Amino acid sequence: MNYLNKQPIIGLISLAVGGLAPVATAQDANQTMEEVVVTGIRSSMINAQDIRRDEDGVVDAITAEDIGKFPDSNLAESLQRVPGVSIDRSLNEGNQVTVRGLGPNFNMVTLNGRQMPAASSPEQESISSATQSRAFNFNQVASESVSSVLVYKTARANLTPGGMGATIDIQTARPFDYDDTKFVLSAAGVHDSSVRDGDDVTPEIGGLFSTRLMDGKLGILLSGSLSERQFSEPTAHTDGWLRDDAGTGDYNSWCGASDCADAPYIYRPVSNIGDIQHNERTRINGQAVVQFAPSEDLQFTLDYVYSSYELDQVRYQTGLFGTLGGGSAANLVLDENYSVLSYTRLGGATDTLQYRNETVIENDSLGLNLEWQASDNLTVTFDVHSSTAESQPDGELSDRNYIIQGTLGNTFDLDYSASGIDVAIDDTGAFRGTCQYGIDAEDGFGYFGERGASEPGCGRVPGVDGIFDPSGYSGLGSVFRTIGIENSIDQFQLDFTWRFENTEFSVGAMRTDYEVDTLATYVTFQFQGLSPCVSCDETISEPVPTYAPSAFQQTNIVDLPGFIGATGELFLGDGPSTGNWPLRDGPLLDAFPPTYFGAVEESTAAYFNLTHDFEIADMPARISAGMRYEETEVAGSAFQNFPQALTIFSATEGTIVPSDETTFFTVNGDYKVFLPAVDLRVEPAENHVARISYGKSIARPDLNGLRPTTSVSDFRPGTATASSGNPDLNPYQSDNLDLSYEWYYDEGSYVSIAYFYKQIDDYIATDIVQDVILDVNGDPLRNPEGRFDPGPINPTPVTSQATDPVAIFDVTRLINGEQREVDGFELAVQHLFGNTGFGVQANLTVVDSDASFDSDELGNQAILIGLSDSWNLIGFFENDDFSVRVAANYRDEFLFATNQLRATNEPVYFDEYLQVDMSASWNYSDDINIFFEVLNITGEDQRQVGRYDSQFLFENDQDPRFTLGIRADF
Repeated sequence: MNYLNKQPIIGLISLAVGGLAPVATAQDANQTMEEVVVTGIRSSMINAQDIRRDEDGVVDAITAEDIGKFPDSNLAESLQRVPGVSIDRSLNEGNQVTVRGLGPNFNMVTLNGRQMPAASSPEQESISSATQSRAFNFNQVASESVSSVLVYKTARANLTPGGMGATIDIQTARPFDYDDTKFVLSAAGVHDSSVRDGDDVTPEIGGLFSTRLMDGKLGILLSGSLSERQFSEPTAHTDGWLRDDAGTGDYNSWCGASDCADAPYIYRPVSNIGDIQHNERTRINGQAVVQFAPSEDLQFTLDYVYSSYELDQVRYQTGLFGTLGGGSAANLVLDENYSVLSYTRLGGATDTLQYRNETVIENDSLGLNLEWQASDNLTVTFDVHSSTAESQPDGELSDRNYIIQGTLGNTFDLDYSASGIDVAIDDTGAFRGTCQYGIDAEDGFGYFGERGASEPGCGRVPGVDGIFDPSGYSGLGSVFRTIGIENSIDQFQLDFTWRFENTEFSVGAMRTDYEVDTLATYVTFQFQGLSPCVSCDETISEPVPTYAPSAFQQTNIVDLPGFIGATGELFLGDGPSTGNWPLRDGPLLDAFPPTYFGAVEESTAAYFNLTHDFEIADMPARISAGMRYEETEVAGSAFQNFPQALTIFSATEGTIVPSDETTFFTVNGDYKVFLPAVDLRVEPAENHVARISYGKSIARPDLNGLRPTTSVSDFRPGTATASSGNPDLNPYQSDNLDLSYEWYYDEGSYVSIAYFYKQIDDYIATDIVQDVILDVNGDPLRNPEGRFDPGPINPTPVTSQATDPVAIFDVTRLINGEQREVDGFELAVQHLFGNTGFGVQANLTVVDSDASFDSDELGNQAILIGLSDSWNLIGFFENDDFSVRVAANYRDEFLFATNQLRATNEPVYFDEYLQVDMSASWNYSDDINIFFEVLNITGEDQRQVGRYDSQFLFENDQDPRFTLGIRADF
């Protein structure tokens, strides 16, 4: 992986500090925020209302209730209270945001006005297929040092482009925010009631120290936090729903014993799985800020921000995998959409998989900001930062997957007519039907059991007592993967602002160097139990021994609505080598060469903005108009081993055979954009504000789309898919119109209505074509499937040769050219009931678009991820000693992804979701506060479906999370 040399920019920072010695926050130069020390819910709401009222365009805000006390410990959980903002949840925690129906990749997140990088290695078996995206993950940032979050919903010429939905600016505390020395310390215990394997209570601690020296000219602020959380997540799911046309092999396998004559195709589930996942998440955040003001006209701020996020996951799956053999499906019932509603699976095997996913993400940012009041009318602001996000920074192995063959001879009755999967099992005929390899005390590496000419150890083994009998299970194989990602941003911004009596004029320039490097090693499925070292590299001189699991323990049965039956967790017994399933990752990772992908975007921008106060028919008015010109050069690079052949291992598994030859290549692209922004604000009556805004915004292509390669996504019998990137893509471009009316009828109380419209051009859509893929010699790859014999218990792999037919792949490509529209309404009410201490917030967002997914359209569609209606309702009470808040957040059904795990171009929908949270605090004294919080009070579960509601994909079992803590403020 290429690591950025930061010395030039650090040198520039040092030179600026030594030569100019000033700084401030990197906030909007037009924004002057009154310095207010906020305390309590009421003050927080009043401050947020003032920001909303005074800003140009449509801006919402959330402010801290006190120093180091943001409304929620997770920023995403706070943002979901803002009108038009919905969040995606992962592992029962807010993760990414959708604004006005535009998903995470369409929103720009900045920290003190600075664009932040993002890096995250996805799980190997994740329902989302994205390898790397621009979307910021809010669960990596603690809220203790956050003073406010601003959501800019309309365009501005001086904001970093990329927020087609919104630009979300996280503003952190500064020592010059406080007149006196401040010290805040908090400690809490967290109990996640879902935990089944871990600590019942985990710690959250945080602290902030701020002081001013040299008669207030020097300020120092330090803050830090540590948060640990242990929790479990039982789930039931399928890996996707495939469509088989009449006459195809899979269609005939399913319909062989049933009447499907009238069905032009069938949708059938790829798998049926019970899963439990044990998680341990550790998050560390730290910030150091130094501010120095040698004079009233000069100020500088030097700050460093660090965060570390580690997630250790152990997952156990038990289920039905693979394809059906002829005649193994009976009693098939289809619904009106030709989706399988119920069927009987004859002679099936229940397999088990153990996953170990370890994600490590580190973020750091070093920045300098200078503000110089050059004259009474002129202010000069300069800001520069270098920021990096790294996933698996030390080359940690991110994924391990160990697969165990289960018993054969079972009969399963499966029903999808309810909300999930109903399973009834007859395991009276269970038997072991595969070989087991291991170490024999006398003979060394060999079979378990007797090994004669007929190899009886590999035949049908009787005496197995049911589906979970350990003697019926055999070691099968493994998959290993690691993905290391580094995303770095170097950015500087220079602004000149002239202020006159009723006019403000600013000009500026910005330079952004954005670079992402991805290095991935993927060890495809390797048999480790059925045969010795199949497909090992020649450098491995002798087979690496494997061990069968010595014991199983059935625990933690998945108990979900609609999922009935013995689908639980199978723990692997201790093996001689690792205490679990034996690892062969070392030599295998060496045998499979890594793939590299990198993208570089170099953007240069110039902009101006004019703001003028005037009157229209005696009504106060203000207009803000600006233009931004930006040009971007893009380079997508890859260093990759091209395939040399295709191999099939079994009736359900295959892979590419990479060559030893590596090739590095780069594909270039560029684009230029003009981004106007105009806001008109009129006050038709006292405390009434009407706005109209027009602006043009962009969202840059997803990073996966910039890959210059064509890569095989999935190859096995009956399936051949690939994807191809396009570094010459243009960004999404949106013309935005906003109309809003706001009535601020009392302090902290208002009602507003807003209409928004977006016309999106150059929409990036997928196009799937049938095509060949070239091997390392420039010839089409060939498909050996016709020579594979799945009959033997231990089948012999086959590798493609010149006489095999040419392999035809479904290749997914990205193209520009579509146009889509999005519009909707936002309604918001905030009311404080006088001095009673009671208050309420409520908002509703309704979104509509012609980019919605059409389930009846089987071809490619240009659609938007995340479109959904939402509402929030918050009630609170607060007095000098006590406060309590209850919040309900609702999000309607929305499209989450366009690819299911095992079904390309099939959608993933999240079902509607309502979460209720509660928080309370008691002021024990002027300095001590005791607080309590419970998230997801009702234990709301998440559910996913496919193209139709009957195509069940996923359901988890979530439980409330409780936090009890103490906070000291001196």
